[in-house]
Amino acid sequence: HIFPFQTNKKTCEAKVYLFGAHVTSFQVNGEEKLWMSSLSKMDGSAAIRGGVPIGFPQFADEGEMKLHGFARESIWEVLEDKDDSLTLVLHDTDDTRKVW
Repeated sequence: HIFPFQTNKKTCEAKVYLFGAHVTSFQVNGEEKLWMSSLSKMDGSAAIRGGVPIGFPQFADEGEMKLHGFARESIWEVLEDKDDSLTLVLHDTDDTRKVW
């Protein structure tokens, strides 16, 4: 579930996984600006390490949930894809309602 996103000016490009709404690449004029862990499993079996993660509804282990909450291991949906922006949404489910 990878969603490549490119601005209309084509100078910036991002790659966003719908698993966790995780930005795994951000390039400006072809130069990568993000660090990604070589230990990341990119198959949806575990949270992605590096890039730009989502921590919701808690950060780290500051609560009773899994590390960084449930949002980083949930499948998000593309709500809107415009020339210079990408909007993702996470819908509540029976599983998210059990913990949040």
